[in-house]
Amino acid sequence: MKGTLTEYGAADGTAEAYSVDPGAHAPAVIVLHEVWGLRPHIKKVCADLAGRGFAAFAPVLFWRDRELFARENLRDAMAAVWDIPLAERYHPKRLRSAFARAKAPRETRRLLSTLYSRSFRELLIDDVVALTHEASKGRPGPAVVGYSMGGGLAFRLAAKTRGISACVAFSAEPPSSAVLAGVSSPLLALYGSEDKFMTAHVPRFVADSVRLGKALTLTIYPSAGHEFFARGDPGYEPVAAADSREAMMRFLAERLR
Repeated sequence: MKGTLTEYGAADGTAEAYSVDPGAHAPAVIVLHEVWGLRPHIKKVCADLAGRGFAAFAPVLFWRDRELFARENLRDAMAAVWDIPLAERYHPKRLRSAFARAKAPRETRRLLSTLYSRSFRELLIDDVVALTHEASKGRPGPAVVGYSMGGGLAFRLAAKTRGISACVAFSAEPPSSAVLAGVSSPLLALYGSEDKFMTAHVPRFVADSVRLGKALTLTIYPSAGHEFFARGDPGYEPVAAADSREAMMRFLAERLR
């Protein structure tokens, strides 16, 4: 089934989303990409979802500055902060210290300062909310699936948008207690055991879910890395990738049909 790029209205302009739609009555699933952008892995996820009868919509999250967020710039930027805990990346002073240690060039500094700006993340959430409303008109659902950075956005979308039927997050930063409190949909969270940055806060995530009465299904795949789900990535683990893909499909089918 062939995918297409379609436009939708964001708060400050016209954004784009990649969609694979098997029919007008197919349940809507929003697919949120990793920091690497709308790459072939995300397009394949959309095609796989459409093959199971879902209408998949994947926003191009970096549409405001495509040149800055070019793939080669992203790889240089992430290499500069890869060993820095996520929480520290949101603190401008700590981020600047990381720049100095890595001797990061100006373009890398600009990209990371934008990416880890809380105001920029709010813009991304606003875009995703707008697409969710647009894509789900007249359809069952919607649900949301997110990968890494997109998984964190998926949790926030589920907290901010009433009517989300299911939320699936792969290798995502666990939501804060405040965000989790706003989530009403069932959650499926999937991690690799070697993804130390993300799994460090999973115990707190589980405890919060129990305390707040959230419907959380959690799987941690032994020996799998951060990007265990994407063929060709350093952490790819084929058994975990296949199992998690089927777990996602079952989870969505049970809640959207």
